[in-house]
Amino acid sequence: MTKKIIILTIVLGSLLVVVIALHILSTFYSCTLLGLEEEQYEALVSDAIFVLGLGVVLVPLIQASQNTRKLRRDLKKAYEQFQKDHGIQSVPIEKEGEDDIAWMLPHYQKATRLTIFAGSFDWLADKPEMEKRILELAGEGKLDLVSYKSKEEVTEGGRAKRKLKSLLKTLGDEHFKFNSKLEKVICTFVQKSGLDTEFLYKSKSDDDGGYMFNACVLSDTDKSRVLLHILSELTKAEHWGERANEVGQSIESSGGES
Repeated sequence: MTKKIIILTIVLGSLLVVVIALHILSTFYSCTLLGLEEEQYEALVSDAIFVLGLGVVLVPLIQASQNTRKLRRDLKKAYEQFQKDHGIQSVPIEKEGEDDIAWMLPHYQKATRLTIFAGSFDWLADKPEMEKRILELAGEGKLDLVSYKSKEEVTEGGRAKRKLKSLLKTLGDEHFKFNSKLEKVICTFVQKSGLDTEFLYKSKSDDDGGYMFNACVLSDTDKSRVLLHILSELTKAEHWGERANEVGQSIESSGGES
């Protein structure tokens, strides 16, 4: 019970004592003995009873409200501690294509290797800093772009831009895998220095504050290390589609076979 509730309870208890005392006095003495007319006395007693009744109703409501706020605070702290222990952080994204790219870039800057899963990759060419980093990793042979779409959909889609086509041409086919069959999977596995890894993904917004979604990162902690290892192994799977420069070879090798 909080200090405010204790004080309020004491006040209501005192009021109750006053009301009882007035009733007792009215039994043995006339109202005029108390310096009050009968109507004034009745009004006083009536008001005192009303305030007492109101207080009796409000005390548990106030206590319940405070308990609810405390519970919410405790749950929030527990949730934040859970996220910290498991290496999960999330940032609300208001403008897609702006806030999310700005959030991703520092993670990409620290990467020694990137595996990006998406449909199209037009956003890689939207910001000069992002394009520069992608080309740096590609030049080091540390970039894999996995799309659930076909090569034609990625390179000739309605959203394909001149900058994107230039970037795709510069990257070359060796960094792409198409037709992954991972429909709507959009995430990034980030290999950092040593054994340190991160997994970037989207999640639903926590509230109705006008945010489109949350950008989330699962980073390396004692409790997330096993999960990150599993994700690392899954992102190395060789059966997700075919390399862009292997599509023609697989067709030729299968020719004439039943």
